[in-house]
Amino acid sequence: MTTKGKVYIKGNKMRTEMDTPAGKSISLMDMDSGLTHMLQPAQKMYFEMQAPKAGVVQTDEVLAEIADKKSVGVEKVNGYKCDKYEIIYHDRSLGKMTQWFSKELNYPIKIIYDGPQGKMVIEYKNINHGKVDSSLFEIPPGYQKMKIPGMGRPSY
Repeated sequence: MTTKGKVYIKGNKMRTEMDTPAGKSISLMDMDSGLTHMLQPAQKMYFEMQAPKAGVVQTDEVLAEIADKKSVGVEKVNGYKCDKYEIIYHDRSLGKMTQWFSKELNYPIKIIYDGPQGKMVIEYKNINHGKVDSSLFEIPPGYQKMKIPGMGRPSY
């Protein structure tokens, strides 16, 4: 299955917009806080959860805690020179990943993840450079927070 969407990155924040069979889905990830907000525009609702450590993109510091990263060469992907890495998780049940990391973009533009649920390929194309408005990484006014048992940060 191929899914198309848009990704916006500014500093340590990322916004993904995907069109799914259930409607538009928006994810706001803040690597500094470790939080992800999942927005459901049709319902004007969102929920908050911890960003998973075993996601497809991690800082080298976080990655070192959970996996071994090995350089396996340099390749050009979609016009960008990329360092190619093989990532093997310490917990073998998480599978393995190959990343093509563009130093120019400071981001992996191709990722192949081979895990217990099967293979997933993420490849960024039609990359545009430009200013990104900070408001894209904020929960829009009028959205209500949903509470889902077992998700998000523990309450103390």
